[in-house]
Amino acid sequence: MRQPGRPMRHAGGTYLLVEGGYNADTRTATLLAAPGNTLFKHGELARRIVWREQGEWYLIAQWAVGMVNLHDSAYEAQRTLIEEIIQRFLQERRDDPEVAWAVQGMGGLLGSIEDILPMGLAAKVFSTREAAARVAGDDEVVAVTNLPQFLTSLARDGYAGAMWDERLPIFFCFDPTGEVQFLRARKAEARRMTLDLLDEHGEWGDYDGSEEIDFLENREACDERLVSALGNLPVLGWPDDGRLWAAGPRTGTPGQVAAEEDEIVYGVLFSREELAREWIQETEPTWVSFPVDDLCEFLGHIELAGHGGLLNPGSHRVHSGVLWRDGNRVVLDTFSGFWALQGDRFVALG
Repeated sequence: MRQPGRPMRHAGGTYLLVEGGYNADTRTATLLAAPGNTLFKHGELARRIVWREQGEWYLIAQWAVGMVNLHDSAYEAQRTLIEEIIQRFLQERRDDPEVAWAVQGMGGLLGSIEDILPMGLAAKVFSTREAAARVAGDDEVVAVTNLPQFLTSLARDGYAGAMWDERLPIFFCFDPTGEVQFLRARKAEARRMTLDLLDEHGEWGDYDGSEEIDFLENREACDERLVSALGNLPVLGWPDDGRLWAAGPRTGTPGQVAAEEDEIVYGVLFSREELAREWIQETEPTWVSFPVDDLCEFLGHIELAGHGGLLNPGSHRVHSGVLWRDGNRVVLDTFSGFWALQGDRFVALG
């Protein structure tokens, strides 16, 4: 989410300072100069940027962790001026209040697996420091002073969304311009959610649906975050006895469904019988569930030849995947990559 920059006049030139980061420890500043600024001679590396409604600018430098990095070596002659402008900006900016808190663990910010955010890990965000401290244990409580920037960093780092006070989901979305947007569920009545939209100033307002917004899908980054948080595991919830359950028009005959993401026809498999029955009730009421005693033989069924089976369709990414037969072995594709089933255990491929 692009937030407004702060225009500045300094030594006769016009500049735009854009702040990044979500607290004092992560703060950054980007310096842009107006196209008519004669103090900067733009070389081949010059980058022209349109920043929101504030118009066109040239990228000059970025400040982070106390260091100033010039975008173009042609600006080296003005380094002292650049540092003066950035330091003035940092000195004049006012301290922002803390508006949220998170917990920093060894593998990143503390998160959870939530069915309502099925693509990956949901970061835990709290409205009070006390609430965050209750779940932190020995981990560090991190204060957030810029909520839009914080949520943007979560999306960039592979989180599938966030949970506000462990009860309200925050969905990561994008608008027709490609800007990241954030929707928070406030409550649900008669199976309908009331949603709030976060503005660039960090305020939640009613979302009436008039603004076109789509859910952000960032599967590769979400998968990497899941592996970082959970370890290199094939799948969660695989049955101890290795027996799966299938659904189809009659016992022994796998049903076929088309996956939305690739439109390929698959069979459906479940790690528990009750999951199969729930799926049948919601999706194909005339079908039946039945146990799969020989998974390799099942995946080689003429109805599934060359296709395979969806494991726990509609479930969270950590509980689902694609199974298919490769010769005399079963291969599983999940959030952590490809795995071969050998006896009662999985072995990583590649």
